[in-house]
Amino acid sequence: MSDRLRVTVVASTGVVGEAESWLLSLLDATDRLAVEAVLPQDGPLREEFTRRGMPSFVRATGDSVAVLGSTTPWLVRHLRATRPDVLLADGVRAALAAAPAAWLAGVRCVWVKHDHAFDGPVMALLAALTDGCVATEPALVRASRHPEATLVPSPATGPDGPRMSADLLAQALAEAARLSGAGLTGTAPVSVMTCFWNEGEGVDRLLELLLPQLTVDGDEIVVVDDGSTDDTADRATAWAADDARVHVLGNPHRGLPATRNAGVRAARNPLIACTDAGCVPAPDWLARLRAAWAEPRPADLLTGGYRVSSDGVSARAMALVGYPVPEEVLHPGPWTRVYTRLLGRAFDASTPSGRSMAFTRAAWQDAEGFTEHLKTAEDLAFARDVIAAGGRAVLVTSAEVEWAQRPTMRSTAVMYYRYGQGSGQMADGRLLGRDALRAVAYLAAPAALARGPRARALVAAAALTYLSLPMARAVRGHHWSALPLIPLVTAVRDLAKTAGAVHGLTLRLKDRRS
Repeated sequence: MSDRLRVTVVASTGVVGEAESWLLSLLDATDRLAVEAVLPQDGPLREEFTRRGMPSFVRATGDSVAVLGSTTPWLVRHLRATRPDVLLADGVRAALAAAPAAWLAGVRCVWVKHDHAFDGPVMALLAALTDGCVATEPALVRASRHPEATLVPSPATGPDGPRMSADLLAQALAEAARLSGAGLTGTAPVSVMTCFWNEGEGVDRLLELLLPQLTVDGDEIVVVDDGSTDDTADRATAWAADDARVHVLGNPHRGLPATRNAGVRAARNPLIACTDAGCVPAPDWLARLRAAWAEPRPADLLTGGYRVSSDGVSARAMALVGYPVPEEVLHPGPWTRVYTRLLGRAFDASTPSGRSMAFTRAAWQDAEGFTEHLKTAEDLAFARDVIAAGGRAVLVTSAEVEWAQRPTMRSTAVMYYRYGQGSGQMADGRLLGRDALRAVAYLAAPAALARGPRARALVAAAALTYLSLPMARAVRGHHWSALPLIPLVTAVRDLAKTAGAVHGLTLRLKDRRS
């Protein structure tokens, strides 16, 4: 079993009523959660948590909404000290106190709705401050005002009823925490697909890391060689000769999307996990993806996490500017939430990297495979097509790989140019919209600087706001030497990506005319 999900429960009362009995019955039926409780008063509910060996803290405030709100500052300090994976507010009144505290403390929050009270603006506020909603009646899913409300009804009768409801609650909490599969051990076989083109020694390094992770009968590694002209195919074939779980598929050189499609067609299992040459998957990378697929309602696309290593000052600055940080996903501060929602640079289940993701064969078929005319961004286009076909995507941040940042500014600019070209070719509105806004900002800034002190102050404030997150990352990591390079690196990244997007749109228009 993977690590249990650490949950802080915030209750709105100290007695054991219908809502509290519902929660206790579900906690009794699952072993996926490590629970502590925060209560507004001492009483029978605390006794129930104590009897189950679950730590509880009493912040004696009473149970009215106004008085519960007075506990928010204390709860912020408590959450910052304990750092749970997710907070569960049992009821709307508890959520009104807990959701702001969780938002300020950088903890994901899920709230439970047991009745129709507080409809209207309160629902909208809680939807904005929380990361998930659990409803106990089908009608409440619609009334919750939360786009991803989960129905977890009162446990049905029979021996499996409580466990089924408890599993749904645990899944809702794990997905809100961006840790799908936490507390589970998957048992289904997985096909790991990896593609190579003139990688040479990269074959040996990656297979050495992947083979120990094949722990279930039926696991396999599908190595697809995209027409390499070096010794890549020979190295892969040597591994296949030594281990029957490695299968090598050779193709003419057609590019990564076509190579991925060939690998999926050759894979034997319903779940296909992907990583690439140059990546260093964590020892539990595959186990985490396998566990996420063991959820009671498994997703169609599992988006893994990653870290970017860097060697040298400029490479470190480029990594700080260009990539999200796993800790920001698990415990996002208020400004990080606002910044990444508006400007990107965050892990998102709908924008996976082919270096760390998994998907079902059925989802691949529904999406009609990877789009083969794309030179880059085929993973993003694939995710878009999976979701458009009705598939569901979740984050499995714990399924982590690492790879190295490109060593030079030039190679990084080329990489982002190609990323932009891919987003332009697939005409993704969200990505192109951000590129367009950046282009307008770069074009307008010189004219604004010439308009006087007030305009220059506004431009400086906007620039500092835009650079604030990568600069904060540098400060947190004590990367002082990389700090002065962040403005330059940001400009290179943005301009290269925008130029690539323009080229990609041009190619798309040419393809449509031909």
